[in-house]
Amino acid sequence: MRWKDAKGVRWRIRRHRLAGVRRVRPEWAFEIMPGGLGDDPVSLLLALPALLCLAVLLPLWLVEWLVRLLLTPFVVLLRLTGQVPFRVTVLRNGREAACHTPRGYGELRRTLAGLRG
Repeated sequence: MRWKDAKGVRWRIRRHRLAGVRRVRPEWAFEIMPGGLGDDPVSLLLALPALLCLAVLLPLWLVEWLVRLLLTPFVVLLRLTGQVPFRVTVLRNGREAACHTPRGYGELRRTLAGLRG
């Protein structure tokens, strides 16, 4: 759910659906990559460490994503029974403002209703 408050601040409630927490982030390699890649040979040499970093992070990210995807049906059942908590994140202007971990579906509904109203 997304909304803007009276001061113009953008808020968003995000429910994490996949199992586990995302740990490997391939966009880290893009952050260290210089602009203008391929314009000249020097820019390619400067971008080489970022490309090597991306070559390592991308396969790790794919394996992590596949494991999380395969475990998700089991985690959904455990979340509905209250064994594993849901993860609800409140973002303010794109940055995490709060994180809630309700246990069970009823507590999740109460948490979301409290955040919305």
